[in-house]
Amino acid sequence: IAKIFGASPPGSTQPIMLDPQRLRTAQPQFSENFSSVKPKSGERAFETVDEMANAVRNNPDKASKIEAVRVVEWEGRIYSIDTRRVVAYRRGESDKIPAVRVELEALSSGERKRLRQSMHNNNGSYTISNDRYIME
Repeated sequence: IAKIFGASPPGSTQPIMLDPQRLRTAQPQFSENFSSVKPKSGERAFETVDEMANAVRNNPDKASKIEAVRVVEWEGRIYSIDTRRVVAYRRGESDKIPAVRVELEALSSGERKRLRQSMHNNNGSYTISNDRYIME
C-alpha cells in the first residue's frame, strides 16, 4: 500500500493516478444512471455511466472535471467506494483514474456498512471488469 500511495496521507486532496482495471470495488451492483453527479455549476454533468465513459474516451476536457474516486484500505487491500466512476473509466478504456485516499472513518455510516457487508457476505471483493463481476 505504501508503494501505491507513497507519502500521500489519508485525507489528502491531491489525487494520485491508479489503474482502474486493477482497482477493487466494494459494491457488487450499481445503477447505470447518475442521480446527483453535479459540477460546481449545479448542472448534472453525466446522465449515465456510458456517457461518462464516452467523455473519458473522447473528451479529455470534460473528463478532467470528473471528481477523483475515493479509495480506502480494507484488510490490506485498496477498494474504491465510487463504483460507477471506476466502471466508466474502465469502459472508457483509460489506464489512469484519479483517486484520493480516505480513512474508513471518513465514510458515511451507510458506505461503511455496505463495504463491511460486501466483504463479510462475499468473502472478498468484486472486481467489475467490463460488465462482469469477478470474485477475488
